[in-house]
Amino acid sequence: MLKACRQGRGFALVRSSLVADDLATGRLLRPVEEATVSDLQHHLVIDRAAALRPEIQAFREWIIGEASGS
Repeated sequence: MLKACRQGRGFALVRSSLVADDLATGRLLRPVEEATVSDLQHHLVIDRAAALRPEIQAFREWIIGEASGS
């Protein structure tokens, strides 16, 4: 869908984060200024036994840090 938009073949309703670079460089234009806040959430699901593994704990800490912007 985004490829078609980049080729000038239509428009799409997408999350701004998916096209931030395209908007910044002018490859895509925002035809309307209206935006809505999404209520989508992400959940990290880990098996209890796997949650004790150091590499899983490291990934959990990393992904939470990325999501919080710190």
